[in-house]
Amino acid sequence: INQIDEQCDLNDGVTAGHTCDNTCHLVTVVTPNPPTPPTPPTPPGGGGGPICGDSHTESYEQCDDGNTVDGDGCSSVCKWETTTPTSTTGTIAPILLITKISDLDTAIPGDIITYTVTVNNTGDDTATNVEVGDVLPDGFIFTDNSTTSHTWSLGDLATDESKTVTYTVKVADDIEAGTYKNGAVAKADNHPLVYANKEIQVVIPQIAGSEYQELPDTGGQATWFEKFLYQLTKLGNDIKSLVLGSSADQTFAQKKTESLENSNQQPAPTRVVEKVDGPNRLVIDKIDVEIPIVEGKNEKQSLLAGAWHMPNTADPNEIGNMVIAGHRYYKKPPAKDTFFNLDKLNIGDNFKIVWNGDLVDYKITEIKTVSPTQTEVLDESNEKKVTLITCTPLYSSQKRLIVIGQPTDQADSLVATIN
Repeated sequence: INQIDEQCDLNDGVTAGHTCDNTCHLVTVVTPNPPTPPTPPTPPGGGGGPICGDSHTESYEQCDDGNTVDGDGCSSVCKWETTTPTSTTGTIAPILLITKISDLDTAIPGDIITYTVTVNNTGDDTATNVEVGDVLPDGFIFTDNSTTSHTWSLGDLATDESKTVTYTVKVADDIEAGTYKNGAVAKADNHPLVYANKEIQVVIPQIAGSEYQELPDTGGQATWFEKFLYQLTKLGNDIKSLVLGSSADQTFAQKKTESLENSNQQPAPTRVVEKVDGPNRLVIDKIDVEIPIVEGKNEKQSLLAGAWHMPNTADPNEIGNMVIAGHRYYKKPPAKDTFFNLDKLNIGDNFKIVWNGDLVDYKITEIKTVSPTQTEVLDESNEKKVTLITCTPLYSSQKRLIVIGQPTDQADSLVATIN
């Protein structure tokens, strides 16, 4: 009973939100706030990104199994959960290891990527009913079933035994550029999930030709006497052709046949990539050219400084078309920084590019003449190649001479096929 000097006694005198302590005084009851649920990770770049638990593996997510529950292999924040059993004295257990590799590290829309997944049991017991699974990120589909998920049953895996799964994946035509990560997982009836990640860099080819109405003007300066002498020499060759019944100026088809015959006389060199010093440059030993490769958006200034690496075209380290333009007769031999004698090259000849300290060998696979408006020669490619451009005929900007080369290991098979 509540007495004098007492605020309360047991339940007597206790009001809402209070309790009675052992000195018979009222004490306010503090109700703890409910725990704040964990904040899901913010997708890169802010809102509007991937949502963990929506069954779509995107961006930063390693997995997405359609829920945000821990303990089922894919955690509440869409990261792989993995534990590896270890043998202890008197206990035997399988230990699964998984690796995942691909034939491409960089891809473009429409590419087919081949993945190889290997599972190895390094434990001291058989792993029973082993399965491998892969859930692809958006923008990739399996070529055999046109879906984004696949499971393979490997059966039992004995101690020190390994099994491999190889499959192909297509990169969607409308995929966005970026780095895409996905993991293959393996598990057994007596072993939890293990996983291996593989990243693919997707690049969107730049269609450089659409940015230009004409190819670069790579003529130069010539005196009236130089032009007269050239035309006189050309006239002499034409007269010789009429008298002898053969052209002193070989047609492109004849040059092509001759160069292919010559290419069979000597084994094609293997591709060379080695470290060298000095600036980026183009080297063509056959016509004694060594010209710096310059970058820039100003066509005239860049061409005066050397061979112009045209913007939005590839470089030697990338899949695509690296386009290099150079003046034909702004400088003349014995100067080495000129394309004056570019027409002396044949299919099967070699040139080199020094790029960021790497020296790469190329073999010429195609030579042609185009009009200045045929900008499609600037378009991107799904393989590595270099396109050299200069004006033709000599002392004229009427047309453009196009010389195309590919890395020697890539070009050798093409030249052999043409032959």
